[in-house]
Amino acid sequence: MPTVKDVTFDLLRKLGLTTIVGNPGSTEETFLKNFPDDFRYVLSLQEASASASLTAWRRVCANLSL
Repeated sequence: MPTVKDVTFDLLRKLGLTTIVGNPGSTEETFLKNFPDDFRYVLSLQEASASASLTAWRRVCANLSL
């Protein structure tokens, strides 16, 4: 049976959301453990810079990011 994590990554793939920007805390550790090779995680120092990074990524690359 697929896990919630598996279903989430499958949905993100279908939506073309393979770049994730964030400031991980202890809650996200299990999500980032064994992170898929076809995804890119951009580490940010705080939430505000993560939001700015996503805005810039969207404008420059013209594709979705999470």
